[in-house]
Amino acid sequence: MTWSDLKEKNINEVVDCINNKLSEFESLKKVGDELGANESTIRKWLNKKGYKRVGNRFLEDNKSYDDKYQIDSINSKIDDDIKYLSNEIDNIKSVIEWFKTKDDKCHIDSIKENDISIDLPDQSIKRTTIRVNNTVWEMFNKFADENKHYDKHDLLSQLLLESLLKYVKSR
Repeated sequence: MTWSDLKEKNINEVVDCINNKLSEFESLKKVGDELGANESTIRKWLNKKGYKRVGNRFLEDNKSYDDKYQIDSINSKIDDDIKYLSNEIDNIKSVIEWFKTKDDKCHIDSIKENDISIDLPDQSIKRTTIRVNNTVWEMFNKFADENKHYDKHDLLSQLLLESLLKYVKSR
C-alpha cells in the first residue's frame, strides 16, 4: 500500500496503520520508505489532522481542546469582571469624581486626643525630601505607629510647627 492510498482511508485506520508500522520498523523514515513518502510528509499530515507523535506512536493531540477550554475560561472570567464593573459603575464614578475634586489640603482644624493637639493652618501639603537622623526617624515612626489615627504628615507638620514657634524669636 502506498501513502496516497493510505491517506484516502479513515483517519483512525491511517493512524492504526502508521502506529503498527512504527512498532515494526521503529523509525518513521523506514515507514515512509515502505509507503513511498517522506517521513516529514507523514508527520505533518498527521499533525494537521490533530495527532502528535509521543514516543513511537501517534496519539490524538488534546492540546487544541485544552487551549479552547482555557480560552473559554478566560473569556468567562472577563465576562464576569465586565458584569461586576457594570454593576459597580455608579460607585466607581463617584470615587473618581471625589478623587478629582479632592485637594491636597490638611483639613484638621484642631484635634486634641491623648495630649496630642493637631492645630495646623489650612494649607496645601508640600511633598519634599529631607535627611533625618536615623535614631530620631525611628523614634518618630514608633510615635506615628502608636498614634495611627493621625496621618504622618500631620504629626510631622505639627512637630515642626511647635519647634518653630518655640525656637524662632521673630515670627
